[in-house]
Amino acid sequence: MKLDEQTFLTKANPNVLKSFLIVAFITIFGLSGIRDYLTPAWYWVLGCSPFLVLGGLELRLRGFRGLVEELKGNSWVMWVALYWLIFIAGIAVAGIANAGVGLGAALKYAALLLVFLALSTLHINTQQVLVGLKAWAAFALCGVAGLFLFDATDYLIITPGRIGWALAFPGVLWKAGVFLLLWSIWQLLMRPLNIGGLVWLFISALVMGFDGSRTGILIAAGAFLVFLVLALIRHRSCASVVLGRAVVLGLFIVVGMGAVNPSPWNPIRWAPSISQSVVKTDVPTREIAEDPVRLRMFKEAVSGSLGNFPLGAGFGSTGVSVAGVEGLMVVHITYLQLLSDVGVIGLIGYLGIFAIPLLAAYRRVARAENGWLVLDRFSLPLCILSGYLVAGLFHPVSSELSEWAIVLLALCLLVKDRPESECGRGVRCG
Repeated sequence: MKLDEQTFLTKANPNVLKSFLIVAFITIFGLSGIRDYLTPAWYWVLGCSPFLVLGGLELRLRGFRGLVEELKGNSWVMWVALYWLIFIAGIAVAGIANAGVGLGAALKYAALLLVFLALSTLHINTQQVLVGLKAWAAFALCGVAGLFLFDATDYLIITPGRIGWALAFPGVLWKAGVFLLLWSIWQLLMRPLNIGGLVWLFISALVMGFDGSRTGILIAAGAFLVFLVLALIRHRSCASVVLGRAVVLGLFIVVGMGAVNPSPWNPIRWAPSISQSVVKTDVPTREIAEDPVRLRMFKEAVSGSLGNFPLGAGFGSTGVSVAGVEGLMVVHITYLQLLSDVGVIGLIGYLGIFAIPLLAAYRRVARAENGWLVLDRFSLPLCILSGYLVAGLFHPVSSELSEWAIVLLALCLLVKDRPESECGRGVRCG
């Protein structure tokens, strides 16, 4: 008997299928170590295959014309696409002006633009992306924790103050937890505490703890303080309850990170760490104040921004020499790096990609009868984008789908038009 795709999607709970495909899309690209076992082309094919299956089923249901009409009818998507093209133009102009330096990056970002446009035609909701984030964190944690539990620590990847494993290297592992952590903090501060929320908060803290990322710790601490202030403003009449929640969340985060964190930024350095059997705690300090590489990167980025103004010197050209690293290491400050590499045109385009969805969210909040409920509704994509943008202060711009897979989904969630009556309905945060 031939399977009817329309019946399959409309009567066999399409959300289950979509959630499974989005989980696969996020986790395959999020566990970027898979790429080392495949060629780059096959890695892209594998990662995009769930998305292609989902797109094929949607195409069967609505037809090519229906997908195109939905795309054309969304002005927010078109504005994001325009700024994306400006960003690509900035890369191209800088490359042409500098004997082709960095021109290949334009092709990568053009491919990412196509993925964004295709995702924008699909009916994806916040809950499905949340399931994908949880799966990503769970897979990442099971890998590194499993190696500990089964005494297979020889298969861990260990660098000074950091731990990872074959599919989630140090410096990548923390990204599997940070976005889920930010969303969990928001939800648990704004609503009554619940066991499920605390479990996922703790899981995401453990993932970040194993990695020992300074950037992750800074983002988590900053988000906690900002969200606490917003929660106190929102629930003025029960500030003591909010503060009580904050104490509980703070303990879960600090203990979760500190129990396994080998970094000198361990929030409970005085406590024995599970990971001490693998990574000694007397590793060289990595604090920013004592990090000459970070300082040299900042100086090089400022010098390049001024010296290469206004067109830039070519994508990926601004870097510093670091002992033990072949060639130059690109500066770890996204916004100064872009100004130096791709000039004013590229920087404006890049910022516009994120400014448009954030503007769309702001307008929905401002026009809603209860803006807090709209914020609740869009808290996940807002947490993802805010975390990614803040990380750009300490990291270079990325063209890897290990990060962009979740960022593209967040962009789509914010620019897809949804009735305001659906945003936050039924949420009680007292």
